[in-house]
Amino acid sequence: MKKYTLISLFTGVSGSSLGFHNTGRIIEVLAVDNDSYVQKCFYLNFPDVPFYSKPINRNTKGDELLQFANQEFYTINKIK
Repeated sequence: MKKYTLISLFTGVSGSSLGFHNTGRIIEVLAVDNDSYVQKCFYLNFPDVPFYSKPINRNTKGDELLQFANQEFYTINKIK
């Protein structure tokens, strides 16, 4: 079965991410939201997925998000 990666923008409390995850075909690699409550909820379901909590606007570069995801994913998985 082919797997797909997902970057969740404006994550909310992770309902969509959970739905995608439960298909068994989606791997969440990054979540983005600037609400601290949302971040806590998200980490309950996806403790190993990097969470970018800075606001996103038209000046936010995609490279910045991907670099953050790579650094955080490496750090989280190195600790385990």
